[in-house]
Amino acid sequence: MRPASRWQVTVAVYLAGQTVSLFGSAVVSYSMIWWVALETGNAITFALLSLVAVLPQGLVALPAGVWADRYSRKLLVIGADAALAVVTLALAVAVWLDAASMVVLGAALLLRSIGGGIQTPAETAILPQLTPANQLLRVNAINSTIQSVCMLVAPALAAVLLVAWKDVHWIL
Repeated sequence: MRPASRWQVTVAVYLAGQTVSLFGSAVVSYSMIWWVALETGNAITFALLSLVAVLPQGLVALPAGVWADRYSRKLLVIGADAALAVVTLALAVAVWLDAASMVVLGAALLLRSIGGGIQTPAETAILPQLTPANQLLRVNAINSTIQSVCMLVAPALAAVLLVAWKDVHWIL
């Protein structure tokens, strides 16, 4: 077996970091949605918060793809991820202080969804800069697989963590 080349190490580190970020964000978002479902028992609230957590990301991703072509992809990824962290920290404080109303939760999910809509196209656009052209198809397939697995596993893990820890504080 030959040693990994520099680009392979760079891509592996980048994908590992983005996987941790994506998976962590998804677990937090699903945890908040499951928590609301358990606390309220209201299907309409659950459905609305689910829409707020997903729909803006899809809508923002369209112009964010253009931004990723025009502006610094690195700054878009770092800025969006930092904003997600700040929103999550603020929500954790609100939950800890028992001040997390449905409006606060909805606003946090909305902001997190917008941040994800900015981050995802920018992070995907970085891969061709790191990968040789003849390996891009393989790396994109690996990235798509990672994203799909994260989106499949995150809701289940969020539910398991809520049941195990009995509270959303520790997940946030």
